[in-house]
Amino acid sequence: MKRAVPYLCFVVPVFSYFIFGVTGCSPSERQDGQVSIAEQEKPGKRLRQTPDGDKLTGWFKLPGRRFLWGDRYLSFFLRDGVYYSVCRGFEIPFKRTPEALEWGLAPSSMKGTRIAFADKQNSCYLIVVDQQLMTYIDSDDYNPDEKHLLTRTSKPLELLETLASPPRTNDDFLGWFQPVYQPHLIQIEVKREGENYLALVHVQREPGLWTPEKPCELRPRENELGFTGKHAYKNNPSLSYNESLQRFELTLTLRGDSREPVLIRMPLAPIPSSDALRIFDASQSIIAIGIPSWH
Repeated sequence: MKRAVPYLCFVVPVFSYFIFGVTGCSPSERQDGQVSIAEQEKPGKRLRQTPDGDKLTGWFKLPGRRFLWGDRYLSFFLRDGVYYSVCRGFEIPFKRTPEALEWGLAPSSMKGTRIAFADKQNSCYLIVVDQQLMTYIDSDDYNPDEKHLLTRTSKPLELLETLASPPRTNDDFLGWFQPVYQPHLIQIEVKREGENYLALVHVQREPGLWTPEKPCELRPRENELGFTGKHAYKNNPSLSYNESLQRFELTLTLRGDSREPVLIRMPLAPIPSSDALRIFDASQSIIAIGIPSWH
């Protein structure tokens, strides 16, 4: 009998995301409904807000599900005409349909994941479609058609502020960053050794125990500030400053052959070195943010 271990929002080092990707499968076969960079960044593009659209945006709580995941926060929001939610620390584009907001990356093992409104319960619900999870767990424990009722809530107080002054040189990237949607789990140190820039990911696998991963060499970007991976990582990882959002972020570019690329972002909050690798207070609760995924 297959049985999944309790879902603990598996902590994978940030730069491993760059190698394996967040989509769970190759992005080389774009399908209808995928949200491109051009669609994400077209200036002034705004979708008409319908009453249902208002109901489907905001912060929600997703109750824990035995063998699958613990209680967690979800966020659905509209930015410049494109809907987003969060999964594994990244802001994932969603597409609008007449009945729901649906996962906007295709192909993906999460295709079919969606949020909709249940009139009878007067509440939003989430359907989590995770093809990877289906291969590891009994059908008695996981039903991809199950509607998980959500409770509307406020933004978690633990979320850090991302607003940051723009860098003037690449040395302004030196220091510590906290992925906003993964509080208490991952911290990234960017440092310089001579002429070389390095990123070191620290993972808190249990309270008070920070484990450093293997350093990743960074290459300064051409003609603009920021960095890419020095080696040929999958999905073109980049550490940069987003001027329009006034924040630092990690980005992945998912592209296929001669097809529109799709950009996904992980917002980062600068933190003072005095707060880096802080011992986690066990009396606090570690919050989980984002749509649960197995991959």
